[in-house]
Amino acid sequence: MCAEPRRRRGIYSVTVAIAALFAGLLIGEGITRALHVAPPAPPPHGVNALDPWLPYKPKAFSIARGTSASGEFTYEYRHNSDGLRDVEHTLGSDSTFRILGLGDSFTFGIGAPFDSTYLELLETSLNKREGAHQRVEIIKAGIPRFFPEPERLFLEHYGARYSPQIVLVGFVPNDIVDTHLGMDDIFVDESGFLRTRQGKTLGAFGDVLYRKSALARIVLPEATMLMTRIAAPHADELYGKDGPYEADWLTVQNEFARMNSLAKGMGAKLVIVHIPQRGPRGLERAYPGLRLGLWARARGIGFVDALPAILNAEMTGANLYWQKDGHCNPRGYAVIAGAIEQYLADQDMRKSY
Repeated sequence: MCAEPRRRRGIYSVTVAIAALFAGLLIGEGITRALHVAPPAPPPHGVNALDPWLPYKPKAFSIARGTSASGEFTYEYRHNSDGLRDVEHTLGSDSTFRILGLGDSFTFGIGAPFDSTYLELLETSLNKREGAHQRVEIIKAGIPRFFPEPERLFLEHYGARYSPQIVLVGFVPNDIVDTHLGMDDIFVDESGFLRTRQGKTLGAFGDVLYRKSALARIVLPEATMLMTRIAAPHADELYGKDGPYEADWLTVQNEFARMNSLAKGMGAKLVIVHIPQRGPRGLERAYPGLRLGLWARARGIGFVDALPAILNAEMTGANLYWQKDGHCNPRGYAVIAGAIEQYLADQDMRKSY
């Protein structure tokens, strides 16, 4: 005789709990929208597309505009006929000295206008130097979320068409984590947006939530980030030898060795640029540059460590990174460009052009 009332009380409790949860979500959504703390909803279509050789590449002539997820800056990224954030280049001129710049979102220049990216600043400065010299053109082939393996694929399948004399590769420590996760960790969905393997588990319903709900645009990226941390060791562990990322360090070094062979086959010099990230301090922050520098110089590969220049600028109180987003701001990119130009001058490489 008591079973029916207990069942009713159970149904009532569950109903109240669901209603309370739903009401809490509605209140949270309202507060999030009122405070404008969520990133804006994405446009209906992204700018990326499949590529025969690369995991993806921005669409030719596409334009991406918006506000960063951190809310710290607005952006407008224009892509040329090759799908690169760059101007058009007239190839085949013997009077032009060409540098092919490869890298990820730091080389692409997220967080800065095009004329404040480090490759554009470097090109402008090299062409303004005194005396007779060849015109310098830098092919700006940084693509967000790339790392040494897809960068090597770009060089292998597209590099020769630019006839570079220098291949300049930007290395950021998180390239080690991306190498650990592998090329199948990120892909292009049918709308042209980049998706991670972890984000894919959220499915179509997660996509709808992200587009329609301000609260979801805060919660879902955190959930995806948590799944990524589970899929890979903690990022801080990459700053040392014989840790969980040691095999990935060796893979990256092997990719750079393959890039060096490809560059030599094109008659070009490979130069690696260490771009430090914001966060680590002391010897941890220095480790990537020290390790790769020793490895590269032993093989006759050019190496630029931008960390000393970054540290010098930071000692003056300069803010070189967006604090939430983590990418360099225009001042940070200017420091990197200066470090590369100083290296070229120190190595007498500018005499070649």
